[in-house]
Amino acid sequence: MTQQNHFSRRSFVKGGLLAAAVPAVGLGAFYFGYEKTLGDPLRVAVLGTGDEGGVLLGAINPDYVTVKAIADIRPFNVHRAFHGDVSGPAALKARCGLMTKYGWKTEHEARKHVKVYGDYRDLLENETDIEAVIIGLPLHLHADAAIKSMRKGCHVLCEKLMAHSVGQCKEMARVAADTHRHLAIGHQRHYNILYQEAVDTIKRGVLGDIHYIRGQWHRNNRPGADSWQQPMPEQLKRTDPQARKLVNELERCKRELESATGREIDAAYKRMAQAQAQINDTVLMKGGKLKTGDTYKTAQDYGYNSATLAGNYQRPALEELLRWRLFERTGGGLMVELGSHQLDAAS
Repeated sequence: MTQQNHFSRRSFVKGGLLAAAVPAVGLGAFYFGYEKTLGDPLRVAVLGTGDEGGVLLGAINPDYVTVKAIADIRPFNVHRAFHGDVSGPAALKARCGLMTKYGWKTEHEARKHVKVYGDYRDLLENETDIEAVIIGLPLHLHADAAIKSMRKGCHVLCEKLMAHSVGQCKEMARVAADTHRHLAIGHQRHYNILYQEAVDTIKRGVLGDIHYIRGQWHRNNRPGADSWQQPMPEQLKRTDPQARKLVNELERCKRELESATGREIDAAYKRMAQAQAQINDTVLMKGGKLKTGDTYKTAQDYGYNSATLAGNYQRPALEELLRWRLFERTGGGLMVELGSHQLDAAS
């Protein structure tokens, strides 16, 4: 990048003209110099549409990306992928859903454009028209999904953490080199224009010699109310502090719908549909077919395990799936999940 372009970009941001000239969704693309003249939007598939996968869907710019297929084994995640996350204004802003992103009025219409798979391996075996893959799967699946995608000929954007071990990371990098595919890891602060501008300011010496930097990041989570510990379906019939949370939410939504009027009816219906979709994850206990027409196998069939943990706690396979971040086999631990951002930003 030339000094002139670097300066003009920085001046544009500082001058406050950027927000007026470019929609908010296009700020990053503008900052890094991407233009619509790059050609047809990239055809992508999204593997894993949960909390982080939903955020990645919400960050898509239709000028550059067309989602052709998604894969997720949870009914709840498939529902949110299309309808967005209506649990609150902040959630909906981050996870607006494919229908909002592409202007489709109904899920039926959306499914004419986006094919839905359960197992990500089925998608990779059957989709022949995709150029790139976005991976938002649980950590223990990152390496396998990324390697299969690159060997299929697709470029890959993989959520952090990159993989479950250093060896897997090196193998992913080796396959990227061998296949000549792009492999990027979703440390979003690495690409955040504020961080980029701060690094650029330091490199240009504007601040002089820097001897000390102090940073802090506090999520303000309360014990037992952390988003990492997802509520479990009521049908598990276990002593769980969140065991009735889903059913209580569905009942609340139904009461809300009964008294809603005007525009409130549509909003209440959406919240009720999302609550029901989360309860539908119960299908993964025994497998079966939902009213949507989608057929699901069990969590065990998808590779998740039951186990006896400390204190003789009997953990079903469905819990390893829904709370995968908390377990060593499927996740890296919460400090690793969050701390990786800080290490990446610092580097």
